[in-house]
Amino acid sequence: MFNCNRRLMVGTCAVALASPALTLAQAKYPSRAIRFISPAPPGGLSDTIPRTLATDIAVSIGVPVTVENRGGAGGSIATSTLTRSPADGYSLLLGTGGMMTLNPFFIPNLPFDVRKDFVGLALVAFSPLYLAVRADAPYRNLADLVAASKAAPGQLAYGHLGNGSTAAVAAAMLAKAKGLDLIDVPYAGYAPALTELLAGRLAFCFVDGNSLSRIEQGSLRALAVTTAQRSPRLPEVPSLKELDVNVDMSLWFGVYARAGTPPDAALRLRDEIRRATASQAFRAQLHTFGLEPGTLFGEDFQKFHLAELDRWARTLPTLGIKGLV
Repeated sequence: MFNCNRRLMVGTCAVALASPALTLAQAKYPSRAIRFISPAPPGGLSDTIPRTLATDIAVSIGVPVTVENRGGAGGSIATSTLTRSPADGYSLLLGTGGMMTLNPFFIPNLPFDVRKDFVGLALVAFSPLYLAVRADAPYRNLADLVAASKAAPGQLAYGHLGNGSTAAVAAAMLAKAKGLDLIDVPYAGYAPALTELLAGRLAFCFVDGNSLSRIEQGSLRALAVTTAQRSPRLPEVPSLKELDVNVDMSLWFGVYARAGTPPDAALRLRDEIRRATASQAFRAQLHTFGLEPGTLFGEDFQKFHLAELDRWARTLPTLGIKGLV
């Protein structure tokens, strides 16, 4: 009896002594490489941003941070990739506003719920879209473009990236506000749409910051921006709101993890991203593309994401866009 109890006590003590070490080992984060899922092929903004962040975070956090390109289906392939990953803090996603707050209204039967399956860590960058025309186009301002469209209803064409894209929604809001009958032409990206605009086959496009150099150098003319405030890069260009078009939307990029990620891992990642986005190197990279650094982190970004979903749930059905789910 004594020997049995003694063995039991020794075993219990051994487990008790080992438990703190086991707990510390389990709590250590990170202990292996982190992957950062990009929703785009190499080279675009949605690839450049995670690569820039990954390089900085890897040095600080002490493990490799590798970028995995999972482009296609308007970002849904990348988003689905994250949902198939464990909620352990070792998989991150760069999500755009179009992916995370517009796609759910245009793509049926998505294999995830954007409200429940993701947790927002940081809004890392944003910019307006620019309503652009060729520099030699007869449209000196938005009023000229509106007048030309009304003089030839159903004849002016614009390019966009598909019905669920930020550019398409901005154009639909413009058409609704001004009573325009336009031809919408979808493209696989901003680059082919820009090529068609420069060739004169489109009247206008809403373009991203990659086109800023063309605007600044004079091959394109910007008539308006989609954010409520003017762009610091083009302070002379009015916002659509100033021109009586109730549009306030930006092209934004946020970092997400799986819902259920351990709080300590989510907090560490949030803090690392906050630090990285404050660096001069990252901000210089953003400036190249006409982007501003984000200022929403953790719960503040999560609230913004959910508020955007609520806003588009109210707004999109009023615009007459085809393809709404």
